[in-house]
Amino acid sequence: MLNETLGMPLGGSTIDFILAGIGLEAVVLLALRRFTGSGTAGGALAANLVAGASLLFALRLALAADGTVAWIPICLLVALVAHAVDLAMRWERNARGEASRPNRS
Repeated sequence: MLNETLGMPLGGSTIDFILAGIGLEAVVLLALRRFTGSGTAGGALAANLVAGASLLFALRLALAADGTVAWIPICLLVALVAHAVDLAMRWERNARGEASRPNRS
């Protein structure tokens, strides 16, 4: 199985821990945006986090292997759509000249 192949304890609880971290990250970044006005906009943040979380949900379902494998393609489709939305938002922002550029002093 995947756990033995990777040589690490990868299971549902590990994925749940990572998903909780993503949730905490969202709360912290949205609070930062609200109180300082800087950081990633809510829509861009949501698209990015939904894509990542959907991939993790698909991995969790694959590791569980308890008859829920029918949901894996749905999770992957949600991740694809969220990723496409994220890319479209970045391209639009870049076309308007709002893309963040590294400071090259």
